[in-house]
Amino acid sequence: MIENNCIWKIRITKNYREAHNHLLIGKVIEENSVWIKIKCRTFHFGNAVIRAEDIKIGPAETRIVPWNRVELINLLSPDFDYLASILTIDKDGDALLKDSKYACPVNKGEERMF
Repeated sequence: MIENNCIWKIRITKNYREAHNHLLIGKVIEENSVWIKIKCRTFHFGNAVIRAEDIKIGPAETRIVPWNRVELINLLSPDFDYLASILTIDKDGDALLKDSKYACPVNKGEERMF
C-alpha cells in the first residue's frame, strides 16, 4: 500500500559482483506483491565518494523494481522536491540531495532527512 503520497528512497541490490550502491528516489505510482512502479531519479556510487561527480545520477524516469531487489525503503516528506534537488557534498564528506527545505543523505548509512 502506498503511504500518504510520500517520496520513497529505495536502496536496491544488483545481481553482479561489480555492483556498487544503488538508490532510487521518487514517487511511487503503483505497487503490487511483485514490484514497485516509481517515477524516480537513480543514484549509483562506489564506496569512495569524495566529490558529487563520484555519484552517477540517472534521469527522472518511470522504473519498475521487483520487491526481491529492495533492501531498504525510507519514506521521505511528500513535499521533498526530488526532481529539482541538487547533489552536494558537505564538510563531513556526506553526499546530500538537497532541495530548498530538506537534505536527504545519499551515500551514508544515515537514513533520515534533516
